[in-house]
Amino acid sequence: MKKILLLTTTILCGSVVLMGCPLDELIPFDATGTYQGTWSIGTEDTAELLEGCGITMTLAQDITALPLENVKISGTVQLNLSCVAVVEWLQGLGLPVSESFTIAPITVEGVMLPDGTIELNSPDILEECPEGEACMRLAFIGKGQDIDADGAMDAYAGTWGGVIAVGGASLPVLGAFDVGISN
Repeated sequence: MKKILLLTTTILCGSVVLMGCPLDELIPFDATGTYQGTWSIGTEDTAELLEGCGITMTLAQDITALPLENVKISGTVQLNLSCVAVVEWLQGLGLPVSESFTIAPITVEGVMLPDGTIELNSPDILEECPEGEACMRLAFIGKGQDIDADGAMDAYAGTWGGVIAVGGASLPVLGAFDVGISN
């Protein structure tokens, strides 16, 4: 009986919270699209150790879904390492770096907040890397913008971080990214 009462109270409270909140206030824009730009290691607050590397994000969002489902975003992130002098070292460690110096696309998922903040991360970000294998765990947080007010996100920029792990050794990374819609 207590479980039913708790469930009913939760549903009613959720309904009250959402009442009077127009959908366009919960979802400031649609993030679906392919974005290209740059990433760096290091931020404005720290010395930028590496900057101007390429990044491609492909994101999907179903803004027609029910509230709280329509804020979910999924997609992939692909980092270009052509600006990194240590590509051969990364290949030697077993990271899947192609001849075009890109790491295989990394799956990300997350949410969009009503103010346009988007939080994305690897689905397995809290899991340990399998022993003896190379892996990357990434997280992105930043602000999306609808510059031309057409209801679609045009730019997304902020901070990214994560861990590159190879055979039990891990390297934490922190940096910035800035991408725009690519047509």
